[in-house]
Amino acid sequence: MEQRLAAGGLLDLLTKDELSQAMGHNFDAAIRDIYRGIDYMTFTGNNPSAANGPFTIPYTPDSGYCWSVKLLGFTLSAAGNYGVFMGANTALAPVAIGTAGFQNTGVVSWSSNQLVMKDQQSLTILGTAANVQNFIVVVKQVPTEMQGKL
Repeated sequence: MEQRLAAGGLLDLLTKDELSQAMGHNFDAAIRDIYRGIDYMTFTGNNPSAANGPFTIPYTPDSGYCWSVKLLGFTLSAAGNYGVFMGANTALAPVAIGTAGFQNTGVVSWSSNQLVMKDQQSLTILGTAANVQNFIVVVKQVPTEMQGKL
């Protein structure tokens, strides 16, 4: 849509339809590209063992994929402190520590890229004088070559 200005100039503006047509296709493709390959996943389960000690969550990133862990929640059999570890070795530095609160629950959340797991890496929870009864893990998964999207 062209407008003639009083000063003698010509101003060419896009109409709403022209703008929508010009931006719509490119904008939709750009948004699709941003989210291509991203999958949000939730895993839940129970600990089949009543024994105290470390519990390794049985879900891990498949080969060729990586996770950004967003949330870990769990219930311990008794009140106490806990630690969360990468892998099964609880002698290494923990990625989270805390005290089980309401109804012996622990909840840990991470921002993007604070806890990234690749190719079969696992999480282990260790409660002091308590066992893990159940858990929930929420992750953002992408193929490893798209790790920058985490």
